[in-house]
Amino acid sequence: MRDPFRRKAAHYNAPSPDDLALTDNPFSFVDRVTSIDKLLPFSIQVTFAWQPIAADGHAADPYGAASALQTDIESIARHHNVLRCDRARQDIMTNLRALPRHSDGIVISAINVAVEADEETCRAARQIEAQRQAQRLEREALEHDCHLDALAQRQTRARVEFLRGQILESPATVELYKTVDRHSEFATRLGIRPDTDLDHLARQLHMWDSSSRWVSTATLLHNLLTDLSDSGRIELLILLSNTIRDLGVDELADKLAALAKEARTPPS
Repeated sequence: MRDPFRRKAAHYNAPSPDDLALTDNPFSFVDRVTSIDKLLPFSIQVTFAWQPIAADGHAADPYGAASALQTDIESIARHHNVLRCDRARQDIMTNLRALPRHSDGIVISAINVAVEADEETCRAARQIEAQRQAQRLEREALEHDCHLDALAQRQTRARVEFLRGQILESPATVELYKTVDRHSEFATRLGIRPDTDLDHLARQLHMWDSSSRWVSTATLLHNLLTDLSDSGRIELLILLSNTIRDLGVDELADKLAALAKEARTPPS
């Protein structure tokens, strides 16, 4: 029997209708169904062979069965990319292989589904895929840079902690390091230049250490200034200025006196 849909199905690259063994009452419809990208649909042609169900009590309705098929096909197609029509068709046919199929007063004995996407749709899909690829590469590059930044921060922190806890722990460890390892490759990796004044660095480090008596003294003075009134702070500056001048540090005494004078002068 000649299949009246042979020519139309060929346009969709469908398998030969002989493979389906379509018998009486072939029914065919074309439609567009949603792909994984909602704005890019597949074009489908569905051909099925059907017979009315004897003594079913319902009017045979191939159009209702076609609508049910279209719904089932779209639920599968929406998981596929329009650039992969063959894969979409294979998935659709796999999910429709349970035959015979009863629906709307008819029994469907064979089904063929052809799937394609027009060139304009494929071109849009390729553009979207290229954009997504570019965004993915940009995101991966950013994540890589963040990883490198985090790694560099950890390495720097580790070097600082090693310098603080091992080399600059005391004047003795500084002298020991200068004797044993000053010009080695290890020193270069730590970021210690040959001209680095380790003695000065150690003094500065211990001077500003939280356990230093002078840092503790400065903290106490700061807390005192915070608790004093404005007039009390001025009086303390004057006392400090006079005491420091008695110690022979005139330049610092003059600066403190100037600060006290400035604090006493009301804003204009």
